[in-house]
Amino acid sequence: MRPRTFLGVAAAAVFALVGCAKPATAPTGQGQPPSATSQPSATPTPTPTPVGEEQIGGGAAILEDGRHPVYVKAVDTKRRTITFDLMIFLTGEKAKEEWAKEHPGDPGPPNDYLIINNNPKLRTLPLTADAKIQVIDMNSTDVTKPVDASLTELRDRVASGSSPDMYWLIVRDEKITRVEGQYLP
Repeated sequence: MRPRTFLGVAAAAVFALVGCAKPATAPTGQGQPPSATSQPSATPTPTPTPVGEEQIGGGAAILEDGRHPVYVKAVDTKRRTITFDLMIFLTGEKAKEEWAKEHPGDPGPPNDYLIINNNPKLRTLPLTADAKIQVIDMNSTDVTKPVDASLTELRDRVASGSSPDMYWLIVRDEKITRVEGQYLP
């Protein structure tokens, strides 16, 4: 095909595609058609993971109501907030299926659980006034059972690194109502 013919065909195709586009409509009450420079408004595509980009008071939900596995990163006792890294905690068959994807032929995971933390985003939520806090006491006779603690004790554990890696946050209306330490062998 000669260059001029190719350009003519390409131009015709572009004009045909533009002509097929649905024209934008003017807002109600305005009888003017849109200008030639109007751009169609883009509709954002929802993401399957929690948004979490905003801090307290942001427009999008930081964390849905429910029970969530997290790494606690910081505790602010004055503001009564917890900053955390959300993770995925799998056990049983789901853990084995995910483990097999990364470790074919290896029976696992060890201790029948798998933690997936593939997003470094940190989130911060406030605690309710009556939030219950429980931690794992490694000096207890039963380390699998969390014991009651204060917010200050949780802060000190997290700051010193003596805290277990995982906690469960129970969230209602973007407020933490309960913090539960999780024993992991």
